[in-house]
Amino acid sequence: MSYYKNIIIGQCQLGDIVFGRGTNIIIDNIDVKPYDINVQDYQRVRSNEINFGQDYLKPTTIEFELNVMYNKLLPEFEGTVSNFWHNMPAVDDIAREWGFDEGREIWGEMKPLYVCRRDGIPKIVFGRPGQFGASDPSDRSEFVPIVCEFRRVDTLGYGIQEKGIRFNMADGLTGTVHGTEGTMPSWARILVQGPIEDLTIQFSELYKTPEPYIFHLGYDVADGEVVEISSYPWERRAVSSTGENVSSYVDALSPYLDRIRLPHDRDCAITVTGDAKTSETEVLVLYRDAYRTL
Repeated sequence: MSYYKNIIIGQCQLGDIVFGRGTNIIIDNIDVKPYDINVQDYQRVRSNEINFGQDYLKPTTIEFELNVMYNKLLPEFEGTVSNFWHNMPAVDDIAREWGFDEGREIWGEMKPLYVCRRDGIPKIVFGRPGQFGASDPSDRSEFVPIVCEFRRVDTLGYGIQEKGIRFNMADGLTGTVHGTEGTMPSWARILVQGPIEDLTIQFSELYKTPEPYIFHLGYDVADGEVVEISSYPWERRAVSSTGENVSSYVDALSPYLDRIRLPHDRDCAITVTGDAKTSETEVLVLYRDAYRTL
């Protein structure tokens, strides 16, 4: 399991490998490819005009051009510093990390990329490593050129840390998210710890939904059980800690999970109601700041 390593401006991280500023892996170029658009336009019958259909953004890739310093000292300097390159990643280490053998054949599995660029805000990009190629350097070269790509799951970057508000019986079940710090509306996920029955969560306003949004779950959450309701694109689901898929218990009048996006430029008041609550009942609404550009 890999852990985030508090990267700084000019650095990236994939798995356990940090590359860029201050490392032996130099980033020559980062090319964030523009997203494609899946369109459903059609031509009007017997005319020179078209009707616009529904447009959907299609994420593409981030391409890297890297140069890896040789994991050895120059001739005649081998004995000056012992084990100088011992802990520095070599080309094979990067290739192994980029190969994603641990999850490449698992349906839906992802390996996040961490990026920190000029704005100094570390961001996480969800997706999978893609193509990888390392050139054969000349005898006099001190670097190994690498070209590789990262395949994105959506068109946004996200804050490293999840934020949120917590509701419990002692503090009351009403709170407000005072806008997010990103530049785009944020997806959210809701953790519900039982006991609670007939759970209803009302949002005063969501992105593209100026009227109140009411989410109702007709599932009885038992004492000690936790239910996760997530609108994150990479894990959109409604599941219980018991392993049960509870999406069938979502009220038919509740909009789809992909509508739960907290506005980034205004407040959103949230009210939680339900029956059979005790002092152990808690609801946690979490989100990540979302950014259009990295």
